Amino acid sequence: MAYWNSPSIVRTAKAFRDFREMRGWSQAELAFLMGVSPNTIARWERGERRIPNLAHSWRWLYMEYEERA
Repeated sequence: MAYWNSPSIVRTAKAFRDFREMRGWSQAELAFLMGVSPNTIARWERGERRIPNLAHSWRWLYMEYEERA
């Protein structure tokens, strides 16, 4: 099975996209916050690339967002 067709990867990619959309961030805004390219965010959301350290990244993003609010 191809990496991006794995059910767990599809759920993770969707959760990542849902998290971004829930915060009202564009792919470019999230990319800036994470220090990656917008294309990387798009690939993560399509499940084409593994999202590194997902839990840590989300926790950091939430803290970063709360500090800016």
